Amino acid sequence: MAIKVHHAKQDAVGFLDDFAEPTIVEADQDILAYFLANIDAGSAIPAGIQWNNILMSNDDDVAAPGQEHVNRAQEIRTFYRNRIMLQRLRGHQTSQFQNKTYQFVTAENPNQVSIDDQGIMIKLPEFYEYDLTMDQLHKDYNTEFDEVYKRMHGSLNRLSNAEVYALSFAAHTQRNTKSTKQHEYWFADSNRTLHKLAFDLNNPLKQLFEKYLNDNNGTLNISANRVWAMTPGYEAFDYLEMAHWEIH
Repeated sequence: MAIKVHHAKQDAVGFLDDFAEPTIVEADQDILAYFLANIDAGSAIPAGIQWNNILMSNDDDVAAPGQEHVNRAQEIRTFYRNRIMLQRLRGHQTSQFQNKTYQFVTAENPNQVSIDDQGIMIKLPEFYEYDLTMDQLHKDYNTEFDEVYKRMHGSLNRLSNAEVYALSFAAHTQRNTKSTKQHEYWFADSNRTLHKLAFDLNNPLKQLFEKYLNDNNGTLNISANRVWAMTPGYEAFDYLEMAHWEIH
């Protein structure tokens, strides 16, 4: 079988396999590549539900990974191995999630994952796409503010008079964590300083906002109070939030 679920207990003939507690999911090649292949095959279904359906299906329903899935799995493993290792070398404290991620991407046997670590595997491709975009924004735009600029756009700036700004669309990201579930729209001014507007994932006005951007070739004319902010989990990633904003 391409994917096999191992259970904690079974009787002599394996009769209790389907009723005992599952412990490990194993495949005949990189388990992350299998996950990517099956998510691509059922992209309309949320990743966690899709993977659970795969584990309960028979072998005929499991999509075998192609070379593109194998390559992408290796890219994700290499990306996070290097990223977390670099953080540790710089003396930065890594979170519990990052430590578990490092254990997963550097696993001695990449063909299997414990049931407890499936959540990491399910989230990792989504986080990978997010981190790639954020790294590109950090590279392409002004995301490191000096202390004078930070003070100029401090929290009290929310109380100042709003001004009108013309901004250009830079990127769209989707942040989906336990504490934050948002569509993030990034814009830049003439100084290549990043600004962010965020909407709840279920906000019905998102489509109207995207239509506005399409109709205006990605240009956003907005009245707002600009306030300095920084992105959690990213080193030296400053940007401007827009408070009390109104689109013109």
